[in-house]
Amino acid sequence: GNPDWMNISISEGVEVIVENDEFIWIGTTNPPYNSLYPEILHFQKSSESIVGKISLKCRITLLDLDSEGYLWIVGSMGTLQGEMGLSKYDGTALTTWTPEDLKTLGFPSTNIRSMKTDDQGNIWFGMSHGTIIKFDGTQTTIYNSENSNLPSGLFLYVSSINFDSKNNVWISIYQGGIAKFENDEWIVFDVNNSEVPTND
Repeated sequence: GNPDWMNISISEGVEVIVENDEFIWIGTTNPPYNSLYPEILHFQKSSESIVGKISLKCRITLLDLDSEGYLWIVGSMGTLQGEMGLSKYDGTALTTWTPEDLKTLGFPSTNIRSMKTDDQGNIWFGMSHGTIIKFDGTQTTIYNSENSNLPSGLFLYVSSINFDSKNNVWISIYQGGIAKFENDEWIVFDVNNSEVPTND
C-alpha cells in the first residue's frame, strides 16, 4: 500500500467520509510534521494518492458532503473550549463562519457536537443541552425544549443525526433517548415511553 495512506489511516484523531466510489475526504485533527495547522486531504482510491489539501486554522472535528458536492467543515476556532466555526468548500474556495458569525445568525452557542446535510440543502447541527439547529446557509431554525418536545438538561447533547427513506430527521440525544422529526414535530423515544433500552 501507499505509505502516505498507511500513515493517515493510523494517525490519532482522523475524521473520514467517503465522497463517492473514487474519492475520500480525510480530515486530520493534528497538524502534519511540516505544517502549523491540521489539513483536510482529498484522497483518490484508484491511484492511492492525495490529489488535494485544504489547510485550516482550526482543529477539525466534523465533516459532511451536501447533495451538491460541497464539503462542510466544523472546527474549533474560538479561544474558549467548545467554540466552533463552520466552513464550506466548493472545490476551489472556502466560505467561513467564525463563532461570532454563527452567534449573529442566531446560534445560541457554537458547541457543535454533530452535523448532517439533507437533500434539500439544509445543514442540521446537534448542539449541547439537547438543542438542534437547521441552517439553510443564511437562516437558522432552532429546536429545543422551549419550543418542542425535545428534552433539556445540562449534560444532554445531540450526538448523531440521520435521515430515513422518507427524509424524516432522526437524532440521538446523550442521556435523552432518540427523537424523530416528522410533520414539523419532534417525537421523543426514551426508556419511559418506548422499548429503547437506554437513554445513552
